[in-house]
Amino acid sequence: MNFSRRKKSVSSLPVPTAPRISYNVIKINRHGKRQNRILNLSTDGVRNMNGSSIQWHMDSKDVHSVTVAPDGKSFTMSVLQHYSFEPESMEHMCQIISSFENLNIVDSVKRPPALAEQIALSRRGPVHPMMTFDNLPAFPSTEKTEQMLSDDDDDEFPSDDGQDTIPIAAQERRDVVQHDEGVGPDNFTLLYLIGKGSFAKVFLVRKNDTGDLYAMKVMRKAELVRRDQVHHTMTEHLVLKQLTHPFMVQLHYSFQTPTKLYLVLDFAYGGELFYHLKKTGRFPEMLAVFYTAEILLALNFLHSRHIIYRDLKPENVLLDKEGHVKLADFGLSKAGVTAVGGGSGGISAKTFCGTPEYIAPEVLTGVGHGKGVDWWSTGVLLFEMLTGSPPFYSKNRQQMYRNVIRGKIAFPSVIGPEAQDFLSRILVRRPEDRLGANGFDEIKTHPLFKSIDWARLEARQAPPPFRPRLREDDLTANFDPEFTSETPRDSYVPPEQGGVERDVQETFDAFTFNKDVDARLPQSRWAAEQ
Repeated sequence: MNFSRRKKSVSSLPVPTAPRISYNVIKINRHGKRQNRILNLSTDGVRNMNGSSIQWHMDSKDVHSVTVAPDGKSFTMSVLQHYSFEPESMEHMCQIISSFENLNIVDSVKRPPALAEQIALSRRGPVHPMMTFDNLPAFPSTEKTEQMLSDDDDDEFPSDDGQDTIPIAAQERRDVVQHDEGVGPDNFTLLYLIGKGSFAKVFLVRKNDTGDLYAMKVMRKAELVRRDQVHHTMTEHLVLKQLTHPFMVQLHYSFQTPTKLYLVLDFAYGGELFYHLKKTGRFPEMLAVFYTAEILLALNFLHSRHIIYRDLKPENVLLDKEGHVKLADFGLSKAGVTAVGGGSGGISAKTFCGTPEYIAPEVLTGVGHGKGVDWWSTGVLLFEMLTGSPPFYSKNRQQMYRNVIRGKIAFPSVIGPEAQDFLSRILVRRPEDRLGANGFDEIKTHPLFKSIDWARLEARQAPPPFRPRLREDDLTANFDPEFTSETPRDSYVPPEQGGVERDVQETFDAFTFNKDVDARLPQSRWAAEQ
């Protein structure tokens, strides 16, 4: 395979197939402020609208529950956070709750017993006059969805060049929205640019007071909104903030300015697995199996907390200084998923997302997907590590998708019999028949991993077969010069040119985090429920 920098992962909103129903409501934000809004419901999800302006869209599979207050006067919709609304009347309340149920938007609706009878009676009456089926902004068209998946899609972070930006050092301190401990952009010195994607830059930074090295991911809020990545970004932040594992990057700090979000993470000295695979062409089986085993442990940890990862690829697997893997980039993760696949029972997901080479067939066919997507992408990654190319790869994306759905796998001679057996059992198109569908033990006990002591491996006591090259005079020796040759620059964008609307900013209000402080706080309800 001719390795070029592959496209980053993609996600798209589904095209609605049913009428949209809208209601006038009073939205109550976390500060108790009441706002006139239109709540727009369809089988595809929920939109919160201010007049004709869409404040946010939530996919139906990302809405976990709706809870009606005991007095029946308001209800709360739970996603990554809670959104509360007050309908105009009890009749209005009954019809909204019925819409949530009939459109199958949420996994559960909780309501006082007294409301059930009123809802039943309301279903016999006429449609409420506030219900409308038109005159609302359209969902993204099929053409736009295809554009998001196009090879010609812009994959670069917006340029910081221009007269509208000034160096971060000149930023006024009062502009920074910080954690209580006062950690912000000016507490770090930029050393190198080590990565760049659709809406983020990643810098190697040094914390000024301790000298510790970190990777700092910088995202522009306006660009997250434009690319519909707000929800994914908050999902990544939530996962990183609540969960730690030996083979996942750890979040140390997060903070924001009026125009940008910052994640300060472990610096993985060994760089991306992609970089090493590009240099060597393929890995020896012993090394590929070792990496696969550590990746599997991280994925099983997420699955045990009902989280699916959905974006496994060499670019998202980092190596630390000892050579252990660190799973990174949790923007496509989804919590609350209990199913193996769409037809296996439990809660599944339906959003079309991932990186084309690694997308599982059930994602392409839209039948619903669960934990099995991560086992599939693990098989694809192992095949690529052993051969240098993913098993279904084609330069024509539509042909590659056809290969994933019904193509046969050709096993080169470099793949040994045990690896071939493992791949033939994990790259099974029906997720319920895929290796791992009956639990992680059936993966661990496969002969391919006979040399792996799983308990010792998870304790980081098993020495990696490969240790990345480390040089004190070149901290970025394991990173692509395409990035490190650029001058590291994080510029200040004035709020009036890069800020976001108030409702979006409210979503970011809970973004700040300090590991040293927050680790001492009680565990959140979200983490406890996992």
